[in-house]
Amino acid sequence: MNNNLLKIYLSKKIFVIFLMGIASGIPLYMVLSTLLIWLTRENIEIATVGLFALTQIPWSLKFL
Repeated sequence: MNNNLLKIYLSKKIFVIFLMGIASGIPLYMVLSTLLIWLTRENIEIATVGLFALTQIPWSLKFL
């Protein structure tokens, strides 16, 4: 049973799906986290920075 699971998880198809999942999430994370740091350094109100942070919620919940 362990060998079957290992073969499934190490298959090329699963690896490609894994890479596509990472590739779809990292750019958004990098842009939004950089934006939040930039807004904080520019002395933008914390409420406004929080609203920008809320834009990440739909992306996080898209699997539902």
